[in-house]
Amino acid sequence: LAVLAPSRAWAQDASLDEARTHFEEGVARYEKNDFLGALEAFAQADRRKHVPAITYNIARARESLGQVQDAIDAYESYLAEAGAEGDYLAAATVALTTLKARASKLRVETTPPGANVRIDGRIWREKTPTTIWVSRGYHRVDVELQEWRAGADIDAEGNGKEESVVLQRPSAPVSYTHLRAHETVLDLVCRLLLEKKQHISILLTITLFHNLMHIIIPSVTSPHSS
Repeated sequence: LAVLAPSRAWAQDASLDEARTHFEEGVARYEKNDFLGALEAFAQADRRKHVPAITYNIARARESLGQVQDAIDAYESYLAEAGAEGDYLAAATVALTTLKARASKLRVETTPPGANVRIDGRIWREKTPTTIWVSRGYHRVDVELQEWRAGADIDAEGNGKEESVVLQRPSAPVSYTHLRAHETVLDLVCRLLLEKKQHISILLTITLFHNLMHIIIPSVTSPHSS
């Protein structure tokens, strides 16, 4: 699909030379496979004068950069804004359908929820649980919630399949003070009996050791008879 200039939208506004310049720069960069440069130029044109056709071209640039979710968002924004009379209705519909058919719909969940998400190093706009379209192939998923960080590598199958990553924060160790503060009467009785048993065991060990020493030391120190 070609990147097309929104000449119809701008024909009615001759004062927007700066926006047209950025747009034409974006087209030129796109044709040279400089998709990142094209995206930046289209974004500048959009800031000068927003028209649906720029959103379509932004979608094309993001798709070429492999930014699947961002491309899907842009195509859907174009279709919603341009409506049935959009110049690129058919092209955007086909591109959106094809993109979803090739990608994977990734679900990221954490326990507890509310973690920040990074996909391949890029910050995702939503916290867990969240869903994001990703291209087929290997991806890195990282989550962060306060001091907890975790991550996983995935191999997305594509073909429109739904996949998931579930990460769980390890439970924090419970302190002895916390246990003592929440023990029941039964817990208290069991603990005291256990401590008493341990105390008795220690006393028996000490007594046995003391008796053995009384037997061993005299036999070692006594002189041999001739």
